[in-house]
Amino acid sequence: MDNSNIEQNNFNYISPEYLEEMTESDSKIIKELIQLFKNQTPDFISEMTRCIQQNNFFEFKRIVHKARSAVMVIGINELVERLLELESDELTEKDSFRLLEFIPYFSQVVNISIKELDYYLESLN
Repeated sequence: MDNSNIEQNNFNYISPEYLEEMTESDSKIIKELIQLFKNQTPDFISEMTRCIQQNNFFEFKRIVHKARSAVMVIGINELVERLLELESDELTEKDSFRLLEFIPYFSQVVNISIKELDYYLESLN
């Protein structure tokens, strides 16, 4: 990712405005939400992968729901939409390959979002 976008506060994924609106611009709450997001997302990735490998689509959807809630708080609308689609789809074993392709996308968006969040956090200090 080109860091110049971040430096210009032109974030590709996160929505600081949404975070500020939800928290009434309380920087302490914003920092806690960001830390929670950063702590949860690696588990979401590993749990989603495990569920796909085990063809446990009921559990996969439960994790997708939790992940959607986490990314919604940060304002990653593009990812919220994709997660909502997965959550509402009837998933079967034949969807495994498509779902496994989703994991790197999810991971990439999360990693870029974390970089954006770190830059945003610097502006709060």
